[in-house]
Amino acid sequence: MTYQETPYQKTNIVDANGNVINSFGGSGTSGDASATNQATQIQLETAIRDRLPAALVNGRLPTDGSGVTQPVSATALPLPNGAATDLTLQQVKAALLAQINLASTVWTDNSGAFYVRRDLINEGTGAITVTFTDPSGNSATPGAGLRPLASVDKDTITDFYDVITGGTGYSVGDLLSRIAVLDVNNTNSPSATFIWLNLTAGTILSSTPTPANIERANENIGSRQVGSWAVTANLGITDAANLSNLSNAIGTPITGAAMPTGGVGWIGWLSAIWKLISDRVPILTVVGDALKITGAVTVSGPTLTSIDNKTPLLGANNAANSTPVTLANDGVFITSFGSTSDTAAASDTAVASFASLFRRLLGQFTSLLLLIGIVRDRLMPPGTLVPYLASNGANLKTSAGSFYAFTCTNANASIRYFQIFNKASVPTTNDVPITYFPVYGNNGFLLIGQDILGGAGIDSTILTNGVAWGISTTAATYTAATASEHSVTVRYS
Repeated sequence: MTYQETPYQKTNIVDANGNVINSFGGSGTSGDASATNQATQIQLETAIRDRLPAALVNGRLPTDGSGVTQPVSATALPLPNGAATDLTLQQVKAALLAQINLASTVWTDNSGAFYVRRDLINEGTGAITVTFTDPSGNSATPGAGLRPLASVDKDTITDFYDVITGGTGYSVGDLLSRIAVLDVNNTNSPSATFIWLNLTAGTILSSTPTPANIERANENIGSRQVGSWAVTANLGITDAANLSNLSNAIGTPITGAAMPTGGVGWIGWLSAIWKLISDRVPILTVVGDALKITGAVTVSGPTLTSIDNKTPLLGANNAANSTPVTLANDGVFITSFGSTSDTAAASDTAVASFASLFRRLLGQFTSLLLLIGIVRDRLMPPGTLVPYLASNGANLKTSAGSFYAFTCTNANASIRYFQIFNKASVPTTNDVPITYFPVYGNNGFLLIGQDILGGAGIDSTILTNGVAWGISTTAATYTAATASEHSVTVRYS
């Protein structure tokens, strides 16, 4: 701020740019020479004189420069162009006071919906404005039970996942975060709320990602294939038309081995092995209470249908090494068995002891090219054996009883379940069994006897209401399977 004096004793107060801020003395735009203005001018000049050094007022300034030192107030110095003035400082202060802080938190209500709460805080007035939006940013009104999603009685667990296949709200390469909010105080009925965030896009997912589309993020540095690679595989051996072309390191083919018609390479040989095994293994199926043998079975010696006609021819009871017997229409009574040193009889018509004859017959009637499994059963109480052909359930007894053993087949490709029920009627949908056993598919066969159930089986202390069984497509409850796909034999009392 400076003083500017006019030629007619009028003083103007101007700013650094020469603009008049205020005036005193004189009147109009140029002032006049009135006594009042002259007195005012004298007072102004006196004030200026009093602020000057004495050396300057009383005479010339010393040449040594000692008279040039004079205190100057910084408030009287002109400001440079662009410097802050009182006005601009007030504007800066107003801008600072008007500054608004933004805080965002996630809330929920009794409906389970999620809301983003935004708190707008005016630093100048202290006023706080609260608004709610849904996860997509649209304005929303929360319902009853509004509360923070994470609070002092809840724990938050965060996991990270990489996107390997795009889906709704995420693309390949995005980083997803699953936030689990656990209610730690509710020990009787703990609960958890899950939120999925796309950290790459900065959005909340509207639904849970498909598990096959994501994989847990690895905190270690590594690489992962995205997409497919074309790779050329170099085989170590040449595809063979027969065994002679295979590498010697694999082995040596048997004499006369050749690839079967239609076969090529490894697949050809593997299918040939399977065909060879399949042609030589009999197939056992249950028909009633008997096992039926199907497939290619070669029998050496007498056929099974002619065993009953193989009556041994005995010599005189006084012949050497002979076995005296008594023949009757209800059986053969043997009085002498012979000795353990007797060799097998040479023929059915030869005179022989019973021991040698038994060795002869045993050699003839057991030379079958099939494997017979013998299951030794324990002693059990008397019971009833009942076969069921093409059935999915039955009631065996309407009062307390015991269940000893069963066999079951399954022609379906899927697994089925043999179930035992404590009830006096045929099982119905959703009945709960006391136990169940899986029967595997594709002509699977299951045999359960006393080795599993014990000598007394499942007795009347458990089956108090009755004895029933069923074949189900589900394990824990009864869902009827297709009857034509199953054959069953049960033993109970």
